[in-house]
Amino acid sequence: DWFANPTGGTALATASVTYNPAEASLSSGANTFYAETRNTVNGCTSSTRTAITITQNPLPTAPGVTSPVVYCEGDTASALTATGTNLLWYTVSSGGTGSASAPTPSTASAGTTSYYVSQTNANGCEGPRAQIDVTINALPAVVANATTLTINAGEPVTLTGSGADSYVWDNGVTDGDTVFPLTDTTYTVIGTDINGCQNTDSVTITVAPTSDLSLGKTVSNANPNVGDNVTFILTVDNAGPIDAPAGTIVNDMLPAGYTFVSDTGSAANGTYNSTSGDWTLPAISVGTSVSINLVATVNVPTNMTGEYENIAQVTNAANFDPNSTPNNDDGDQSEDDEDSALTIPQVSDLELTYSISDTDANPGDILTLTLSITNNGPNDASGVTVESNIPSGFTVSTVNNGGAQSGSTIVWSGLNIPAGTTTVLTFDVSVNIPANLPDEYVSTAQVMQADQFDSDSTPNNDDGDQSEDDEDRTSITLIPADLSLTKTLSGGSLTMPNAGDTVVFELTLENSGPGLATNVTIVDTLPIGYTLGTVNNGGVVTGNTITWSFGTVPVGTQVVSYEVTVNAPTNSVDEYRNVAEVTTSDMFDPDSTPGNDDGDQSEDDEVSFSIDTPTVDLEVVKTVDKTESFFGDTVIFTIQVTNNSSYEATNIGIEDELPAGYEYVSATAQSGIYDEVTSTWDIPSIAPGASTTLEIAVNVTETDDYVNVAELIYVDQIDPNMANDRDEATLEITQSECLTVYNEITPNEDGLNDVFFIECIDQYPNNMLQIFNRWGTKVHEAKNYNNDWSGTTQNSMNFSSSEKLPVGTYYYILQYGDGQTKTKTGWLYITR
Repeated sequence: DWFANPTGGTALATASVTYNPAEASLSSGANTFYAETRNTVNGCTSSTRTAITITQNPLPTAPGVTSPVVYCEGDTASALTATGTNLLWYTVSSGGTGSASAPTPSTASAGTTSYYVSQTNANGCEGPRAQIDVTINALPAVVANATTLTINAGEPVTLTGSGADSYVWDNGVTDGDTVFPLTDTTYTVIGTDINGCQNTDSVTITVAPTSDLSLGKTVSNANPNVGDNVTFILTVDNAGPIDAPAGTIVNDMLPAGYTFVSDTGSAANGTYNSTSGDWTLPAISVGTSVSINLVATVNVPTNMTGEYENIAQVTNAANFDPNSTPNNDDGDQSEDDEDSALTIPQVSDLELTYSISDTDANPGDILTLTLSITNNGPNDASGVTVESNIPSGFTVSTVNNGGAQSGSTIVWSGLNIPAGTTTVLTFDVSVNIPANLPDEYVSTAQVMQADQFDSDSTPNNDDGDQSEDDEDRTSITLIPADLSLTKTLSGGSLTMPNAGDTVVFELTLENSGPGLATNVTIVDTLPIGYTLGTVNNGGVVTGNTITWSFGTVPVGTQVVSYEVTVNAPTNSVDEYRNVAEVTTSDMFDPDSTPGNDDGDQSEDDEVSFSIDTPTVDLEVVKTVDKTESFFGDTVIFTIQVTNNSSYEATNIGIEDELPAGYEYVSATAQSGIYDEVTSTWDIPSIAPGASTTLEIAVNVTETDDYVNVAELIYVDQIDPNMANDRDEATLEITQSECLTVYNEITPNEDGLNDVFFIECIDQYPNNMLQIFNRWGTKVHEAKNYNNDWSGTTQNSMNFSSSEKLPVGTYYYILQYGDGQTKTKTGWLYITR
């Protein structure tokens, strides 16, 4: 344990091998501490304490220093100094390794750097460090500001400096003084700033040599025409006293009124740049001159200020000019190194008026067109060309005043029109038949060319509106003839013609005036639905068209007609649509154009007429007098055809081809004829709402094919309802081979076929047999017939009991009487 006293007291540290005396805050001088040992097992301590003495020496104070230490950038610095003994120098505030040698600061760049110094005493103790700040101030940015660097001899130059707080010039000049150097001279200025730092700058004033250059400029033509070439002549003289070296520049940039063409520049007289306008001169000896020609075209005026004033000046002189300053033209060309040349283009204001002798005309009329060209000055007009455009509606007959026609234009050229005068030009035309083209009777004229400029017009620029006074138009209006065309069926024609009917079409051509129409043509195109008959009123037939031609059509109406037969419909598009139109007319029609029908007949000189397509609805119904039968039986099929339309049906064909299950016997047609070979029933016609029938008698065969079909196969009209054009009837065969009827008897008592024999009739004891003649009269009747009738009549009939029936065809009805089998009917033949 450690104690501050040799005996007693409280331990400074217990159970500690070492002890830090700093914990006791030692004071300068000797400091004693005591240590004793203690048994850690039983707590017993040593009887004595061991003394340890520590002597603490005092530290020296910090050295005395100067801070801050200040230099200007680039100064020569001295080593740093401090008051004290055994000094150590550092570049950091703590730590590091000290040096006994004092450092010398660097002044290479501006800024502040800190250094540190301490002293040690005889005991070797080092004291605190003192800080020395070294500041390097930047030099001022001194500039010698001379107003002119190159002057002419004796010209004033003001010398001023900037960038510092005060300035000292050499040669005894004070800042801001004006000097008058006669030779090249260099002036130096020293500038000092607020920190006392100094910097220098210098300016060299160059005294230029002297050459008195003068510029002259002329133009070859001061009063040209637009488009002419003019020549500008530029001349530079050197009056000395010194030769002018090569390199002087004269600028002559052509104004907007000219377009550069060429120049006469060369190595001898200098080169010209047309883009920049610079003429770079060669060397010019004293008393000599140099010239160049510039050729330019005079442009059209734009009324821009100065567009024809060509100004030139010396913009850069190699030597001083004592009486001129290069590139300082203020617009008056008052110095002898600048000059100008002005042109004034000639102007003649040409005004054209265009007229026609009559503004209302008809084809064939002769008209005179007049062009009047007035020159309103101020200059005479020369080289004038005038052109007139001839529209398709005119044909030129005579051209006057030296004009020449080329195609659709007439040109007068080489005209001279003095200021204040008018030149008149004429030509004659005949009016053509109208082709209904745009502007076909509108003629335009314009001035195409003139030597002089026209201030309010541009030759040959007519864009169609004749908006300038050197262009004009004139036109005529045709006296119109308003033609219209209508088409109807004539009064005696059917209103709903059918196939095969003959009708008459009437076309009415009306001229509503006010003028007479000439050379009028009507064309009527006949469709496939008609066959042409008689054509009236002089119509000419070509193929399927009829053409009527009229030399004149007065105001009023004219009617033409023709006869056609209505063909059977083919269901083709527009087969009954008949179109007619006016195809030609000499006169103007204000609301129609002849011959331009595009299919819609939208103009009143074109028309179409259509009849309704003849349409019928034929209904075919087929029935049979029995629904069940047996082999050998005779049945009757009935076909009824009904016309359910408002048109009469004509040329009707019904096909009824018997299947193998039947054998043809006979046919009875209410109208028409049935051909058993072709199985076709031809019906001439059926009136609207009417019906007609056909009965076909057949015997039933043993071939199993009993579906009998009747159908419409042709008709003149269109039958759009095909659902009822076909019908069928079918028998049901119910018996076997028994009950075969032998329908031919020869009651001549020869023992063969003397009676009407029905096989198996004994199996039907309740049968009933009736025999009828062909007029429907009953000639025999028997109940429980038993194959015993020999062709005689009974007492109750119209014949006597002993009378034999005549040879012929009879009809039988056999009722079986079994409650199941239906009645059997058929034909019976009696021969003797």
